[in-house]
Amino acid sequence: MLPEHILRSYRRTDSRPTDPPKAIMTDIPDRIQEIADQYGIEIIRDPESDRNHGANAGDIIFLGEFDDPDIEWIAFWHELAHCLAPKLVLFGRGQHMSMISSEGSAWELAIGLAYMHGYEWGYYSKELVWARQQLATYCRNEYLEELTAELDGG
Repeated sequence: MLPEHILRSYRRTDSRPTDPPKAIMTDIPDRIQEIADQYGIEIIRDPESDRNHGANAGDIIFLGEFDDPDIEWIAFWHELAHCLAPKLVLFGRGQHMSMISSEGSAWELAIGLAYMHGYEWGYYSKELVWARQQLATYCRNEYLEELTAELDGG
């Protein structure tokens, strides 16, 4: 099991699939390992984490089991962006106004990094649709309590 501080960065109760898993991907794909090595990032497969999710801590990326290698590929770029953001942009970890800002920045940086390495996705591709769905979960989770308090006069 991963340490709680890593788990809470990406575990969401609404993200567990209701269908049985399609496939188990235990090895790290070569294309992921090659890019990670270029940036000095360690990749760890974590079969105990939520399916189709990843996490990061410093220079380590934790990847759960993914049902689709294309979704794992874009998720990897997102986690890589989190690892590299403090080195590439003007702010470090914890320097965003909100979690959705941090996640949105990581998605934008991920798309740019992938493009620099020759990969890109169309707006309606399954990868970017999935990425937007992941980002939307932060809207529901992060702001729901805040918005509810405002509506209740709190």
